[in-house]
Amino acid sequence: MDSIRGISFVPTVNALISASEDCTLKVWDVAKFNSLKEIEGVVNFEPYLTMRGHVSPILSLCGMDQQKNQPYDNLVISGSSNGQIKGWRIPSYTKIDSYGANKDQSFCLFTLDKAHEDQPIWDLKVHPFECIFLSVDSDSSTALW
Repeated sequence: MDSIRGISFVPTVNALISASEDCTLKVWDVAKFNSLKEIEGVVNFEPYLTMRGHVSPILSLCGMDQQKNQPYDNLVISGSSNGQIKGWRIPSYTKIDSYGANKDQSFCLFTLDKAHEDQPIWDLKVHPFECIFLSVDSDSSTALW
């Protein structure tokens, strides 16, 4: 179970976020896509950040890329199979210390435990102009946050 279940761009930091069944979010620097080199048939490209916090597979992901509201410019929201929703602040590549000095820094802004009473979160959508989002779970209920 390590399939990618969602992707989202964060244009303000030029990043691509992938959400996986291995309970992680990985952050990729889009600017480096153009400089990829193939060595012996293999393209070696690593994320600049792996964010952990979910304890069950992440099934949905959305970003606030339409927002013009500064506090939410770098925000993505993830939903997992146990009904948990998390909001994450995505730092730019230049703000990350690859030697681990970021360990004390929390990238998770909020957690909605039992947001859908242990029902898997199938989809998340952010309003393009307001600071609200919708979530949909497996029993067909929708929540406005």
